[in-house]
Amino acid sequence: MTYHINPGIRTPEDLGIAYLGSPHTAVVPPKCPTDRAEYGRRLAKAEGGIFTPFGYLTSNKDEEELKCQMNAHAKDKGAIFLS
Repeated sequence: MTYHINPGIRTPEDLGIAYLGSPHTAVVPPKCPTDRAEYGRRLAKAEGGIFTPFGYLTSNKDEEELKCQMNAHAKDKGAIFLS
């Protein structure tokens, strides 16, 4: 198994911004989540990632499995984010 660390992401909010963009600069569809920290927490849980002092750490989890998990969460919220 291999691991990936993203040193620019240290908090759930950082992760949410990485995926959704900054709330000040992103044009977000109405059904898209606006709470970047909450979205980052849910995404980290789905990815099995952890936040460390050195950055966000993930393993090479199957991308299709991740998309299925995130789409299931999105459907609960009334939107679909990953194709």
